[in-house]
Amino acid sequence: MDPRLSLPCDVLIVVLQFVDDNKTFMAAVLSNRAWHRSFMDNPTIIPRCVLGNALGGDEVIFPALRTLRITGSMRHYSPHVSAHVVNFVEDIKAFREDRLHPPTRDEFQLCFGRARLCKELEVLYSRARKDRLTGESSRLSPEESARFNAALHRLWCLSSFTDPKSVVYMHCLAASTRVPLFFDEYTAQQVYDVICVLEWMEESVLESLMPDVSPPIDGCRLQCVFGGPGNLLKAYQNPNELYQHLPIIDLRFVPSDSWMQDLLPVFQKHKLLSPMETQLRIPPEIRPIIAPPDDPGLECWACKARPGVRLWNSDNWAYMPRKLRLETLLNWLDGLKDNHYERRLFLQRLGVADPTPKQTQDLERNRKYKKITVALSPDPTLTVERIMSELCDLSHIVGKDEAKHLKNGKFGGITSKTLLCERCLCEMVASRLWLWWRQVKVAALPAEGAKPDCSLGFECELQKNVPDHAYKYNHACLKRLHSAGMRAEYEKLLKQDRKRGKKGRKKRGKHTSASASGEAGGE
Repeated sequence: MDPRLSLPCDVLIVVLQFVDDNKTFMAAVLSNRAWHRSFMDNPTIIPRCVLGNALGGDEVIFPALRTLRITGSMRHYSPHVSAHVVNFVEDIKAFREDRLHPPTRDEFQLCFGRARLCKELEVLYSRARKDRLTGESSRLSPEESARFNAALHRLWCLSSFTDPKSVVYMHCLAASTRVPLFFDEYTAQQVYDVICVLEWMEESVLESLMPDVSPPIDGCRLQCVFGGPGNLLKAYQNPNELYQHLPIIDLRFVPSDSWMQDLLPVFQKHKLLSPMETQLRIPPEIRPIIAPPDDPGLECWACKARPGVRLWNSDNWAYMPRKLRLETLLNWLDGLKDNHYERRLFLQRLGVADPTPKQTQDLERNRKYKKITVALSPDPTLTVERIMSELCDLSHIVGKDEAKHLKNGKFGGITSKTLLCERCLCEMVASRLWLWWRQVKVAALPAEGAKPDCSLGFECELQKNVPDHAYKYNHACLKRLHSAGMRAEYEKLLKQDRKRGKKGRKKRGKHTSASASGEAGGE
């Protein structure tokens, strides 16, 4: 006999109330008569508990349902009918975060779908704000989890308003209509939680930018608001497609800092700030979702910055900033990334595709590069974690001159346990990766070690434009222009290359003019 059939009904009800997944819940209910009978006796209470567990707390159910109901009602309103705007703003007041209207079957399913996305985002948030050692499970407390997830669902609601097809899209661009539309339903603490999560979302976008892409002057907060949490997760998981998921916003209409300034009228409305105040300040009654850790050891070894848990060493290299991935390491290879020969070998060894194949093909066609006959098989053991470890221990495996260069540099004393902030971590990778690559390629291809070193090292300009020079010399080395004769010889080669470049541009210009004349004559 199944022992579950002999358990008291009250015990079965409690067990079901701890389930946090809809599929598990349905499988349990349908597995035997006792659990099915317990569910039928409590058809409202048990599903509500399961939904609350999945969403991150009972208090998250109500903002989640309000968001779904507002989004569903918007399709009945047209942005092209002025009366619909007024009607919609008035009608959404009926969609409150109340406990009176239980979810329908469709809303129940939609909530579980969004709960899965929220759990993934919560893990990222825990890693960035709560505990730098967060793995695949969130370390937020029940209260922190509930506040974070409620803020996410409220942001989902805001992103439905800011959709260009929304009936109130234009109302989102002016503070006079945006503040009452967005925040009238919420307390000052809830609005502050939304802004805190929004700031974290912006940080996640910025740390996903490629190293050669400058961050927008006005930040990415607007893109996060307009894109919503679901698109942010897609952008984080596929940073190469960042702006395919997050919309481009015309900042002429609304400056990005205005979203933070929205807090001022909210605090004034709730009598937390005087109506006479014009500068935003956070009142003491307002608490952050997560209290910043008070740990004197959490500071960057290089610059002494203390960005909370956003510090990295070997304990959390598995969760590096998104700009530091195998697919993007080529961009940190300093001058060597433009060396056609070194570029190909580097990508082959890492086993990743060329991030700019069209640009490389154009370069090959214009410069008439020789075909590279050397091929390196990918090394599956070259993970980001291993590369970071070897970068920290590099001074023990390089030659005397290179070891001296590393010792005198900014990161001369680091170890794999050294804590670095994002900026210093990226600096360290850029300053050492080219030297690490020298050791890797020589170990894989001993013939590379027999090549003469270029006198200007990895900073050489000729390696970009002169194929013979790039192939003949090793450029993953230090500058060695010690004598006047060597410097003069290098300047001569550089001058010849610049002349060739000018002639090539003139020739292409004449060809373009001739083609244009031919087309005009044909017409």
